[in-house]
Amino acid sequence: MSGDGEELPDELYALQDDEIAALSSIYPGLVNIDSVDSSTGSHTVTLSIPVDLPAATPTVLTSAVSNPASTSTAASLELAHLPALSARVVLPPGYPSTKPPRVVSLRAKIPKHDGPGGWLSNRMLSKVQERLAAIWTSERDAAGEGLGVLWTWFDWVTSSEFLTDLGLLSSGLLSLPTPPTLTTSTYHLLLKSNDAATSRVDFEGAAHPCAICFGDRKGRSCVQLPVCGCVFCHSCLHGFWALAIQEGTLTNVACPSVDCVKARAARPVEHAAAVFDDNRSDGITAAVVESVVGSELVKRWHTLSAKRLIETDPLYTFCPHEKCQAPVPPPSDTATHDLAQSAQGAHKVIRLDIGKCDVPSSKSSHDDAISVASRWDNFRQCPRCEMVFCIMCRSTWHGVTTGCSIKDAEQAVREYLDADEEGREAIRQRLGPRNTDALMALVRDHELHQLLQEWAKANATACPGCKSIIEKSEGCNHMTCHQCRTHFCYRCGVAISATHPYDHFNQRHTPCYNKLFDVVFEDFWVPFEGEVE
Repeated sequence: MSGDGEELPDELYALQDDEIAALSSIYPGLVNIDSVDSSTGSHTVTLSIPVDLPAATPTVLTSAVSNPASTSTAASLELAHLPALSARVVLPPGYPSTKPPRVVSLRAKIPKHDGPGGWLSNRMLSKVQERLAAIWTSERDAAGEGLGVLWTWFDWVTSSEFLTDLGLLSSGLLSLPTPPTLTTSTYHLLLKSNDAATSRVDFEGAAHPCAICFGDRKGRSCVQLPVCGCVFCHSCLHGFWALAIQEGTLTNVACPSVDCVKARAARPVEHAAAVFDDNRSDGITAAVVESVVGSELVKRWHTLSAKRLIETDPLYTFCPHEKCQAPVPPPSDTATHDLAQSAQGAHKVIRLDIGKCDVPSSKSSHDDAISVASRWDNFRQCPRCEMVFCIMCRSTWHGVTTGCSIKDAEQAVREYLDADEEGREAIRQRLGPRNTDALMALVRDHELHQLLQEWAKANATACPGCKSIIEKSEGCNHMTCHQCRTHFCYRCGVAISATHPYDHFNQRHTPCYNKLFDVVFEDFWVPFEGEVE
């Protein structure tokens, strides 16, 4: 006998059992039977009901502690999932036909937060509980008898319809009050972490077509790229990126889907640093690459990326520390200005010379300030080992008050090359052994650069994107740079459309009209002995 003095008929017990089984098959792992009354067979179950929002929904976190009208000033937040609601439900004797299910507890716990309170207040949870009870009543009134409502409960919560009924979701904007025990920034991070974890679980449980082999794979065997969202099975993407890294075609370490390749070809060439650093527009960072190809290949990717960055961007140099050799970017204008300002404020020296009362020229002071500020242009700091050095002499940073023994690289090289042997010896004596080595390195670079320029002028064309020198072995004049994938004309060196490259050779009254191929008439006929030419 039950507490209500009535026995549960076999058919009602079967209805309860069937409803729980059906719900468990639709939402595996989200319906747990806590207990079954041995005398009546009624069930006590715990429902974990997910809350899914319509796509990525803009979310505002309000704070009632400081100002009810104030909103979150943290970074913009878009959510596709909210933490699940946990409901402990008793299915009494007579359910579903004559008795409603009873919600004995309802919680909106925030994952990774052990403190009191949830993402819904107690007042909001009471409204949800009242609405759940009203659903069974309305079903009974409409059908003449009670019906199973657990599925309807799931649908009402999972579809986020309940958020609209509570007034939290309106016109595509979700407004959530911050729990009193949390700061808005912490609440922001917890919700974002839960959203990412739930999205990952959903992705791993679903099947996805690979954009390379077109086979369907479970998400746990796939990789989804961060910005474009394209999905590839791990083995296909590993093979594609590993081959690109081994061959040195680093620009292919990107999304290989047809649409993304076309989009990259149609866009202007990215700055060299944007192709290889962790601020890439496609979101493919070193961590993403390592998760696909492993630690060994990602080391080669880093090495080649640093080398390619220095080759393609003249503003970059390499760290002079022998065990580092990382690419070093130029300092930003703001950083250089701040350094110069702080140096001017920190290094002012007042000299008193008794007997001299001459007022210094304002023009001279101004020129000195410009000279000191300009010396900061030679300052570099390695982002990897944090070594600070002078880009001219390649030595540890010597400050701006003493200056650099090699003030102007081009002028120093020109002065050395123009001097006779006696003059060169005087320059070496003046600079000393260490600075002489630095000057000799500049001279060698200058001579190699001159030879390269002369050869390139006669035999090659510079890429208009990254300025790499490219020699054509054979074929047409439509070229694609191996470094930055820029399409250009080999005859005139102008960048051309990646999607319609041959329009360049069809424009009348231009030097390249009908010059897709350069016809070279060669003497292929070698006369035999005795043959009349």
